[in-house]
Parts: sequence; structure tokens; C-alpha cells
Amino acid sequence: LEGEDVGAAIAIEVGGAATFPKTATATAIGGRINMIGTLGGSREPVPLGLTFGRTMVGILVGSRAMFEAMLKAFAARGVKPVIDEKRFAFDDLGQALTHLASGDHIGKVVVKL
Repeated sequence: LEGEDVGAAIAIEVGGAATFPKTATATAIGGRINMIGTLGGSREPVPLGLTFGRTMVGILVGSRAMFEAMLKAFAARGVKPVIDEKRFAFDDLGQALTHLASGDHIGKVVVKL
């Protein structure tokens, strides 16, 4: 498909069901979607048709050394996590969990200790 944008060859999906359709659409046919975690947190069904022609690979959590190596790689490349704009005090943990369960958050939900 010369001259056409055909999407990414490899994608990393960490957002769950809410972001999966965008990730799958942005991944080229023949590409690979690396799933970190599960597709929870959404009331809508996940459109599995978007996986056709793409390979999905589940990534398990590794050792502490692997996690530290990943953090170094992220820092070296300027990768920043997506963090929801709402922050919660530890005393408001119940509200934080309700916010997380609602699926209305963007990125990670932060509870301050």
C-alpha cells in the first residue's frame, strides 16, 4: 500500500476495553497488539472483529529486575504514563475505586498516601 498510512506494526495496549478499539484500529493488518492486563473496566462489549488480521499477545508481569529495566528504557525514551486528572487522598479510597469502576477515567487513577 505504497503512500498510504497502514498503521503501526506493533502496539501496546494498557488501557483496557475503553481504549482497545483505538489501539486495534491503529495497528496494521499483520501487526501485533501486546496486551498488558485484561480488557476490563467497560460496560460496552469489546469488538473482537478488530482483532482479525492482527496477532494479540498477552504480556505477563515479570520480575523486579525486568520492571526496573523497563523503567530505565521508558526514561531513556521519554515515555510518560497517562494519569487521570482526578487525584484521591487515601481517605477517599472508596471514591477512587468507584471512579475506576465507572470507566470514566483516562489512564491510571492515583491515590495519594
